[in-house]
Amino acid sequence: MVALAVGERLAAGGMAEVFVGRAPDGEEFAVKRLHTRFSGEGEYRKMFAAEGRLAVLLRHPNLVRTFEAGFDGGGPFLRMELLRGADLRGILTRGKRRPEVPTVAANPAIPAPRWATVPLDAALTIVADAADALHYAHELIDQGEPLELVHRDVSPHNIFVTIEGVVKVLDFGIARTAHRGWETQEGTLKGKVPYMAPEQLKATTLDRRTDIYALGVVLYELTVGRLPYPVSQNSDVPLMLAIARHDVVAPCEVAQGYPPELEAVVLRALAFRATQRFATGAEFADALRGVAMRLGLTLGPTATRPLVEAERSAFQNAVELPATDLQTVQAPTCRAIVAVEQLGPATLFTLAGAIDEHFAGASLGAALRGPTVLDVSGIRRVTSYGVREWFAFLGALGDAPCTLFGCPDAVLSQIEMVRGFRGPTTVAAAEAAYHCDHCGHDFVALVFPPPRAFATRHCVSCGRDAKLDADDTTYAPLGVDVPTVFEGPVGELARRREEEERALVAKSVNDGRTTLLLRRPPAKPLRWHKLLDGVEGGLLLDLTAWPALDDVEATSLAKALRPLAEVTRLELPRLPLALFHAFRRERLPYPVVAKQVAQIAPCPSCGTPRVAVGALSGELSELTTPPALRCVQCALVLVLGDDPRPAAAPPRAAPVPMPPPVRDAESPVAVTVTAPKAAYLRYGVLILLLAAALAAGFAAASLLTRTR
Repeated sequence: MVALAVGERLAAGGMAEVFVGRAPDGEEFAVKRLHTRFSGEGEYRKMFAAEGRLAVLLRHPNLVRTFEAGFDGGGPFLRMELLRGADLRGILTRGKRRPEVPTVAANPAIPAPRWATVPLDAALTIVADAADALHYAHELIDQGEPLELVHRDVSPHNIFVTIEGVVKVLDFGIARTAHRGWETQEGTLKGKVPYMAPEQLKATTLDRRTDIYALGVVLYELTVGRLPYPVSQNSDVPLMLAIARHDVVAPCEVAQGYPPELEAVVLRALAFRATQRFATGAEFADALRGVAMRLGLTLGPTATRPLVEAERSAFQNAVELPATDLQTVQAPTCRAIVAVEQLGPATLFTLAGAIDEHFAGASLGAALRGPTVLDVSGIRRVTSYGVREWFAFLGALGDAPCTLFGCPDAVLSQIEMVRGFRGPTTVAAAEAAYHCDHCGHDFVALVFPPPRAFATRHCVSCGRDAKLDADDTTYAPLGVDVPTVFEGPVGELARRREEEERALVAKSVNDGRTTLLLRRPPAKPLRWHKLLDGVEGGLLLDLTAWPALDDVEATSLAKALRPLAEVTRLELPRLPLALFHAFRRERLPYPVVAKQVAQIAPCPSCGTPRVAVGALSGELSELTTPPALRCVQCALVLVLGDDPRPAAAPPRAAPVPMPPPVRDAESPVAVTVTAPKAAYLRYGVLILLLAAALAAGFAAASLLTRTR
């Protein structure tokens, strides 16, 4: 490690700061460090280290070089190449009008663009070199395995031109690799909305062609002087809609005399389907150099150097580093939006998290112009400020037909209690809560009109009939006045939901944390070692759907978790009681945190087996006994017996009914799930008597034989 003397601060982002560092021989570097407020937090340090490990692998002339990633007295740091120049966003902002490259609106219906601020030879050089750099990153191999890296944030902010005219691609802090995985978090979109590809906006699987689309947007902006969408750049929601609908304006429509051969390259890079784009960055770069050759342009540093030489004094001592360092992301105008997609005649907005003061309802409502589906199944909370924002959304909605899909209890309760909350929207599908009187499991299922059609459902645990666990009036708005235009989109969403629910376990990796979600109790023992293979960093294990985990399965899971040396923390939203005791026997080498302990037990008040939960706080290692468990329906305290382990889960074909509850008028209800010791004693006596009878029989037969 090179000893560095850290000097002046050059830049600061959401999570990191950049300083000038000087080695003992006087050589200067850029030193990137976590903000001091994050330096003591393990998760941020781990994310920063992950960025460093990836950055050190990237060695290409058109990528900013990271020489070292390590730790010292100041915490984690990256020692990077010191760049002097300007990023492309700054060049565009400070660019001069060039009368020899005018752009004139050819279509009066489209707003007139700005003059192009970058000469064509410079624009083609920048994009071709950036495509070369991205191709190198996309092809990167680590320890014999392709990383399948996707930058996800290609934009003018992250493309740099040095004073020597060299193009550099910056900031792989939010890059997705095969090892780190990706899943959109609630309320976030990774990257900058104006440069997102349609599949990135839809929160689906990404590959290298996602970066090619973003670089195509950059090329369009450099050569035309505006984004390729006929909407204002001041709001994200209209941009999302334009991207989802692929409202791309051809360059020749807004730039008079635009070269047709270059337009063909731009439109191919911006193709809606990834399969129709350039397959690789190298192919994109070759196409641009072919266009330059046909137009008689010379590409290289001689074309880009004038861009920065013209304003050398503005950045003589400046160092430009990623504007969106590490995990900084640009959130959409409405924070609840996690995906946007054009679904047949309707636009689908997927919402998640909470409808709160950040919902920005007026902005969302004003942007909607055609049939719109709001998938609200991911909304878990609606705050009082959120109700205000929702009414602002309804007020700005106008005549655009809008329907709600997958309404959860958080939204249905607001429709039921708050007058006018539904407004002009309709409810095409809802999530209904069910309870099984036979095995005690609670589950949620997607339901459609008419309401009477879903009074019962097959239990996801035992297969018997489960009953609707809510008042019928809760689902009264379901299916009322839903326009026929939504039949196709709603049917497609229902099909997707059904496909998702077929998978027993959902596994995702995001920002160094692995999430394992169990959708329902399994019909046979799980192979935990296979499910947990490769898990590192934080682990979120969601067993909410399986509170009646038996002792054998709990022990198997605890033993599979114990050898995971790369795991730093285990979180469980709801911890099955059997697993609570298994963790006490199998001590894990990392912190275990849970919010609740849960078990299914007979509740005398409700009259059926019910889920009972108890609140937890702090790490599990600090607790010796589980908390008191209360029925989630009636809040009655259930006191378990000496052996709190539940009986093994009954077979699906012939479930064993739960024992009748024990009532006590003077004390809390005692639910005993101990083994029947008296029955064991009776069986033992019978076995001994049978063995004695057999022995006597053999002795009599032997004596008779000898007598003869």
